[in-house]
Amino acid sequence: MTPTPDRSAPLGGRILRRARILGGTALAAAFSLGAVILASNVIAAGTVRIEAGAAEATLPVRTVAVALQQSYEVPQDFIGRVEPRQDSVLGFEIGGTVVELLADEGDEVAEGQVLAQLDTRAIAAQIAEAKAARDALAAQLELARLTYERQKALADRSFASQQNADEARLAVTELEARIAQTEASVELAEVQRDKSTLRAPFAGRVALRHVDEGSQVAATAPVLELQEDGRPRVRVGLLPALAAALSPGDSFDVTIEGRPLRAVFASRRAGIDPVTRTLPVLFDLEDAAGTLPYGAVVRLTVMRDVAETGAWLPLSALSEGPRGLWTLLVVDDTDGTARLSREAVEVIHADGARAFVRGALEDGMLVVADGTHRVAPGQPVALAGR
Repeated sequence: MTPTPDRSAPLGGRILRRARILGGTALAAAFSLGAVILASNVIAAGTVRIEAGAAEATLPVRTVAVALQQSYEVPQDFIGRVEPRQDSVLGFEIGGTVVELLADEGDEVAEGQVLAQLDTRAIAAQIAEAKAARDALAAQLELARLTYERQKALADRSFASQQNADEARLAVTELEARIAQTEASVELAEVQRDKSTLRAPFAGRVALRHVDEGSQVAATAPVLELQEDGRPRVRVGLLPALAAALSPGDSFDVTIEGRPLRAVFASRRAGIDPVTRTLPVLFDLEDAAGTLPYGAVVRLTVMRDVAETGAWLPLSALSEGPRGLWTLLVVDDTDGTARLSREAVEVIHADGARAFVRGALEDGMLVVADGTHRVAPGQPVALAGR
């Protein structure tokens, strides 16, 4: 409720009262305006001091020099497997009944050791029969020779015809041929007897057994699988261009079951694998002490040379740019002051700590190696270590 002015008071008093009110209001307004102007001046002065200090600040940066090169090497992994130097599926050259198996899966055997045996009773009977026939023919031969000598003597004295002497002589020749045939039959039977015994062609380990004792096997049917032990090899499918460039003695790093080893190039196949389109290459393992499981997966690392002009730079020097590009901060000191400028590059290859990049780079150009978030293009910097 607005107070009603006291109209009974003298006019001069009312004017004086209003003058006091207006004066107080003006004084308060002037005081507020002065405070605002003072605060603005203080803020403006601080801003000027900050901007002046920022313009004059030079942060130290660590740089790396660009070293252009015409190519770079990248490691490329290929997968292979461990295999024995010799791996043979053994069987008898003749059929028969297996009467003995003298080696089982996992057994180590020596060269020439007997592994299995066929029943040879029939062959032994054939040998005995052939020898008896040979002895009988030998007796007949002795008689034929005596007859020939008598007939020849009689014919020389004209007591017998020459025909009888010739028949006796040819009878001797026939018996000699039949004896030779019988001896060949004996030798053949003895060979068959030898083939009834399966021997290890080389020292190794029995990998697989295909039959049991008492089994009837045909000629060349698998009986045992023998793998050479102690000299494992690695078979890896390489790109044809890489395989063709290998020379005897070239060695590479391989990893087998987490175990690092060294593989030396041994030989390569002439044809490309139609499935993998790679060229199978064999490597000998160095210092392969202990037993390596055949069939184990092998990872072979080959350094492949890529023709590309660029430079290796640390990953910390790169910042993500527009349109899939990356940027670098390079040092420009053409005006006598080391200032930064931004340069776009393309990353060709990267590993764990560095990247091979190409772009408008020059040999010897200085690039900020790290801490690119602390500086900006156009900012003067001090080169660390200079």
